[in-house]
Amino acid sequence: MLQPGDIIDNKYTIVRKIASAGFGTVYEGWHERLGRKVAIKAILPGLAEEERFMHMFEDEARNTANLNHENIVQVYDFIIDAQKGQFFMVMQLIDGKDLRQIMKQIRTQSPKGKMPYDLVAYIISRTCSALAYAHEREDPQTGKKLDLVHRDVSPSNIMVAYNGVVKLMDFGIAKAEGRKSEHTRTGVLKGKISYMSPEQAMGQKLEGQSDIYSLGIVMFELLTFKKAFQGNTDLDVLQKVAKGEIDTSALDDPDIPPALKAITLKATERDMSKRYQTAQEMYLDLHKYFSSIDSQSMQSKLAKYMQKLFAEELKQRDSAPEVPPRTLNTSVGDVSEMATGVITRPSTVSPPPTPASTQPSPSFKLSRPIIAGSIGLVLFILAFLFIPRLFPSTYGVIDSIPTGADVKINGTYLGSTPFQVRSEHVRPGKQYDLVLSHPNFFDLHHVLVIDDKKNMRVDGAELLNANENAYRLRFQAQLNISTIPPKGKILLQNEEIGVAPLEYIYEASEIPLNLRATFPGLDSPDPLVVNLASGATSNSTSWEIESLRQGVYRIVGKFNRRVTINAVPPGAADLFVDGKPMGPVPIELSLPFGEHEIRIDRGDLSSGNEVFVVSQTDSVFNLVLKKKVRFKAFAAATNEPLPANITIYDGDNRKISSGSAPALLAVPAGNATAEFEYSGYKTVQVPVNASRDTLIEVQLDIIRPVIVVEVTDTNGNKLSGVSVRSDTGFKARTNALGVAVLEVSPNRTHEFSVEKEGYRPLRGLKVSVGPSGRKKLPAVLRPR
Repeated sequence: MLQPGDIIDNKYTIVRKIASAGFGTVYEGWHERLGRKVAIKAILPGLAEEERFMHMFEDEARNTANLNHENIVQVYDFIIDAQKGQFFMVMQLIDGKDLRQIMKQIRTQSPKGKMPYDLVAYIISRTCSALAYAHEREDPQTGKKLDLVHRDVSPSNIMVAYNGVVKLMDFGIAKAEGRKSEHTRTGVLKGKISYMSPEQAMGQKLEGQSDIYSLGIVMFELLTFKKAFQGNTDLDVLQKVAKGEIDTSALDDPDIPPALKAITLKATERDMSKRYQTAQEMYLDLHKYFSSIDSQSMQSKLAKYMQKLFAEELKQRDSAPEVPPRTLNTSVGDVSEMATGVITRPSTVSPPPTPASTQPSPSFKLSRPIIAGSIGLVLFILAFLFIPRLFPSTYGVIDSIPTGADVKINGTYLGSTPFQVRSEHVRPGKQYDLVLSHPNFFDLHHVLVIDDKKNMRVDGAELLNANENAYRLRFQAQLNISTIPPKGKILLQNEEIGVAPLEYIYEASEIPLNLRATFPGLDSPDPLVVNLASGATSNSTSWEIESLRQGVYRIVGKFNRRVTINAVPPGAADLFVDGKPMGPVPIELSLPFGEHEIRIDRGDLSSGNEVFVVSQTDSVFNLVLKKKVRFKAFAAATNEPLPANITIYDGDNRKISSGSAPALLAVPAGNATAEFEYSGYKTVQVPVNASRDTLIEVQLDIIRPVIVVEVTDTNGNKLSGVSVRSDTGFKARTNALGVAVLEVSPNRTHEFSVEKEGYRPLRGLKVSVGPSGRKKLPAVLRPR
C-alpha cells in the first residue's frame, strides 16, 4: 500500500488514502508541477497479475479520458510501472459527497427528512445530461457510435460537490459495444443488484436504456427515501429486479410533484418500448418540470443546501490544522469507458406542405370576371405559400454572455448569438434541444419551447424583454485556483469565494474576470484581470492561467514577499530582476514567490544572472560582484600550454567558478584564489585581484617519480650517511633510518651507485620508472 509522501512518476505525491473502490485503492494526491489536488486510483498489486482485471482497469482509463463533460469526473493521466507491476489512474478530485452519503446525512438530522424535490429533479437532470453525452459518444478514429453503457448508475456513483456541481463517476465496468472483452461479456452480471435494469439482471445485451432504468431507481429512492427492491437475500432481490416488481405506492405521496412521479414511472418501465428511449428524452421532460418553477439558480441553491447539510463537518475540516497540500473530506469517481445508445432528437422542422390547387379545364370558356377571380385566387394562394418563407415571423431572440456563441437547435447549426428564432427554424406547440457553444466555456444545454400561441420560452434563461421574448444565457467555466504558498484567500470581483486550492464554477459577466488573493503577512499579487471570451492570457507576472480543456482553467497566484538584496563586497550596485532594472542596492522590495533571475552591476564588476527562489524561509539575498579574468597554464619544463582545471575561490573558500585553461572565468571582488590542477603536475594556487588583474598565467612543474633507496649492512643494520648517486646526476645521503629519497626523471631506467667509507661500493643498481609514483631500491653493503 502506498504511504503519504510516496511519489509516483516524479509528478504526484500521495497525501492520504481516501477509500478502497472497484478493484483498487483511491488516494488523494498532489500534482507537484501543476500545484493541484488529484485523485489517484491504484489497482491492487495482487490483481495486477490477473489479465481480466487489467483489461478492466485499462478500459476505465482509456474510455473515460475521452469523455469531456461538466457532469463527468475527468481523467488526467494513466501511469504504468511495469517493473513493480503497478498501474495508476489520475483523476479529478471532487470536494463533496455521493448521494448515498447525502441521504444518510439527511436521515441522521431528521428521521423523516427528505431532499427538496426541485433539487432531486436538478441532480437527476444533470446525470441525464452526462449519460446523454456518453451515450452519443463516437469513436474519434472511426466516427462510429461507441454504444457505451455505464452499467452501474447508483447513489454511490453520483457525486454532489459543495459548489453544487453534479458529477457522474465510476465507469469501471462500463462496456463499449465495439470492445467486447471477457470481463463485460453478455451473461455476466456486473453492478449493484438493486439498481440493475431487468435486462441487466437477466444477463442480456445492454443498451443506454439500461442506464435510464437505473437512474429511475435512484430517482425513486431520492423522492421516497425507500428502497425500490427489497428481499431477504441477494437472490430474492435479483428475482424482483428481473421481474421489475417495484412497489410504486410510495410515489403516491401527495407532496411528490405529479410530473416527477410520471418521469420516475416512465424511466422504470420494465417494457423497454414504454421506457424512455434516450437519456435526452428524460432530460427534456425534467426541463418541462423546471419551466413551472424558478430554476435559474439551481446550482447555487444546491450548493447552499450541501453546505448547510454538512455545515458541522465543513466547519471542523476548515478549522483543523493542515499540512500542505491540504487534504479534503472527498469522494472520487472511478473512470472507464462509457457506452451510449443512440439519442433520437426531434427532426428538423419542414415547411408546411403546399396545398393542392385545382386548375380549370381548358375546354371551358371563361368570362373575364371569372378569369379575374381565378387570377385573384391564384395570387392569394401564392401569397399564402411564399410570403411566410420570404418574410418569416420572429418568435424571439436568444443572446449570450459572451456573445458570438454557436447556436444549435436539435443538433443543427443555425447561427451565432444574438440569434433570432424564426418560423423557419421551429414550429408552434413543440419543444427543442437548444445548445450554445463557445470554445472557452462549457456548452449550454437548455430546452426551447414554442407554445401553441407562438410564445417562445427558454427554460432556465434570463428573460430580458417579455414583449420581444428576448432571453440571455450566461456561459460557465471551471476555475481550478491555487496559490503559492497554499491557503490564500481568493476574491472574485471583490467577493470572497474560498481558500485555495479550490474549484469554482465561474459564470461569465459583462465585465472581465477580476481575481485577487490575500495571505496574512505576505504582499498580495496584482489582480488578475482576464476576459475568458478572448482566451487565457494573464495580465500579471504574479498569476499563471492555462486552459486545460474546453471550459476548464488552471490558475496559480504567487504571493509577494519583501526581500533584501545586498552586494558583496558592500556598496552601491545596479539591480536587475528578471531583466528589469530595479534601482541601486542595498534595497528592500516585494517579489512574487518562486524563481527569479537576479543580477547586480558595478562598473566592470557584475554578479551575473543568478537564480534565487523567493519562499517563506529566505528573505535576504547576497550577490557577489565578479569580473571576468583570463587564465592560462603552461608546462614549466617545455612551456607547452596545458588544459589545466582551474577553480576560483572567494575569501571564505567558497567555490565561485571553474573551467579548463585557457579560460575566461568570473572572479569575485576582494580576496580570491585560483587553483590550477593537471594530472602529473604539481597543484598551484595563486591570488587573484579582480579589480587589477585581467590575465593570469601559471607554469606547472611536473611531478617527478621518486626512488627510495634503503641501505643496510650484512647483519641488517641500517646505515646512515651513505652516498647515493644516479647516472643522471641525482644524489642524496641516507638518513638515520638508512633511507635516501631521490626525485628522478620520469619514463626511463636509472642506474645507481651506493658508497660508504669502510664498505665495499655497490655499482650498477638499475631501476625503471614511469611518469610518476614511488619505487623502493634495497642495497646491502659488505665491510672491506
